Amino acid sequence: MAHRAIVAATLAQGQSVISNFPSSQEVSDTIAACRFFGADIVTDNGVADIFGAEELLPAANVECGTSNTALKLLLPIASLFDYEVKFSGAASLSSRSFAPHIAYLSRLGVSSQSQDGLLPFSITGPMQEHELVYFSRLGMQFFSGLLFALPLREIPTEIGIDGHFPGREYADGAVELMKKCGIKFEVCEEDFIYLDGAQAYSPLADYGVPASQYLSSFSLLAGAIAGRASLSNCASTGSQFSSLLVEFGAHFSASGSSSSSSAGALSGCQLNAPELGKYFPHALVLASLASRVTTIENISVLPKSAGRRLVLMVRELTRMGAKIAEEENKLVITGGKLLGAKIEPEGDSAVAMACSIAALAAEGQTTISGAECVEKSYPNFFKDLASLGAIVR
Repeated sequence: MAHRAIVAATLAQGQSVISNFPSSQEVSDTIAACRFFGADIVTDNGVADIFGAEELLPAANVECGTSNTALKLLLPIASLFDYEVKFSGAASLSSRSFAPHIAYLSRLGVSSQSQDGLLPFSITGPMQEHELVYFSRLGMQFFSGLLFALPLREIPTEIGIDGHFPGREYADGAVELMKKCGIKFEVCEEDFIYLDGAQAYSPLADYGVPASQYLSSFSLLAGAIAGRASLSNCASTGSQFSSLLVEFGAHFSASGSSSSSSAGALSGCQLNAPELGKYFPHALVLASLASRVTTIENISVLPKSAGRRLVLMVRELTRMGAKIAEEENKLVITGGKLLGAKIEPEGDSAVAMACSIAALAAEGQTTISGAECVEKSYPNFFKDLASLGAIVR
């Protein structure tokens, strides 16, 4: 939500003040990317002052650093303009293909120049279509960017949503931010949105970034497999994650802004991959430690980025002794005991964090190679893990 708040404030003329502002490399890179759109942004002690561009005109080259979120949020906005905008990023981002997102923009009349969807690539707008079908497999970040862009067009837009949205709260959060900025939605339903064009964003006068549901879930996962964890002043993790814990047999409770989890007798279950969303790594950790067999169906419909993370998670948990087999569009996990191992997350912070949690229930020592990758999204992860009682060196 910090990334989305930065973008919304960039689109508004005037000063926005955002409190409870997190510090991470990825957020810093989103700030830097928004400066290429004309925003003046100053951060100090958890508060961001953002002066939106007087005239929104993206630079000829937009550098996104390590921030996959910045790229997906800003790409649709750059597609509003009738000149070429080039996107580039750090090595970790340049290894990802954004071909599906570029192909989708081409359906809307946006031209592009790219090599297999890899950075650097360039796009030239503007979008032409006003009746859109959005495919959920393109993800929530890109969808949020599309929502941010559409009110700035001169014409109204209809959006029909094809498929199930895991992590729907991120789209709902973008909509709420837009409403705080004065954007009006004529219709906003689960699978259909209608937006008038020629609207203008007002500044966010006083907005506090909510605690991250997703990042909170890693500490709660630790409690669910290795003892107990209690969090205060945290965001609700939502029914998607809490239901996952309960389905495996762990204990979860929430009251107000506090949540807690504790270990139970974990048992295998049947899951549907698209419904897991960002919690796919959590499910794999739970399944690897559960008694009996867990099946995860429909893995082929996962977005490409999630598919890469799936491959990494399966490889690393297998190194720890997990028994995971792929059979006809599903994973079959036979739970049991995990052993300490050397883990190589290849720069994926979610893999590093999930395997660190798995290590709490593994026999022996686990070493995470390249563990600094967590700093881009959750700089205090290992500090927080140690506060729960883990031995971290």
